[in-house]
Amino acid sequence: MPKRKRATRRKSANSQRAVAAANVNPADYEIEDSPTREHPRWLADFARDAVWPFIDSHRKAATAALARWLDCKAAHDERLRQLANLDVEKRRLACSPETEDMAREVGNKIKQRVRLITSYNTPPLDLPLPPPADRTLPPDDCLVALLAVNDETRDPSQRIGPTDSSLYLALCGKVRELKEPHLPALRAMLTMTVPKPPTRIAGLALAAGGFVFGERVYDLSDRPRDMLKVLLNSRHRRCTVSFLREAMKIDEESVTFPEQVVKDAAKALRAALKQAASAVGYQCDNPLPSTGKGADLTYSLAIP
Repeated sequence: MPKRKRATRRKSANSQRAVAAANVNPADYEIEDSPTREHPRWLADFARDAVWPFIDSHRKAATAALARWLDCKAAHDERLRQLANLDVEKRRLACSPETEDMAREVGNKIKQRVRLITSYNTPPLDLPLPPPADRTLPPDDCLVALLAVNDETRDPSQRIGPTDSSLYLALCGKVRELKEPHLPALRAMLTMTVPKPPTRIAGLALAAGGFVFGERVYDLSDRPRDMLKVLLNSRHRRCTVSFLREAMKIDEESVTFPEQVVKDAAKALRAALKQAASAVGYQCDNPLPSTGKGADLTYSLAIP
């Protein structure tokens, strides 16, 4: 009995596409690998010794500056995002077996994106890296530039800036264009970013007929001065209203409302301390804050 021939099953279109896709070699399309993080010795040393510790100490200020910088350059960021999308579409076309259909689809998208990109009416993009030689940069630009150096030279696990912002990624790419002659300008950025702390001033101390603050003498007498003396000599420079009343020798036999006398003295002392702080440039909204109510009412000195 002759053997029956087995009918050959025709592969489905999906199977054929899967085989074709499996046979695609990405190397045939010259897709570049991710760039390695190799930097010249001078940049690596500068980043490790100066930039990384600086960013670690001023991380909050750096992230706030980056948010302001990106907000001001939102139109540029959108333009770069559109350009990045075009590049993605081109790579899709190169790796797709259905080249003819995909070419028409991507061609239409490219025309739409080009019209969109060219419609932006924004000034030329000005990145803070490499640092310009003919002008100084605003503090926010300096912080953002240093943040980009940090993120580009440091381990990815310690990256701070966003990975979904085309503009910030473009700035990080500029780090690879830095040359050793840029080093003095990069070092200068470290001093132009965060405001310097105020100069240390001489703290509060009693003086005859008043007090001293910032090496200046101010008049103060009677109960406000008595209150300052008690606070300066108390632990943590904090006292309850009851303790102040006793230390200032205010009793019910001499006044009708002892606690109100303490409050009035505190009001006068607060005004004198605020005037003294303002005179030496010391920022303090309330040099004599109070907390609690009734028997728990507590006054404290908030200036050194």
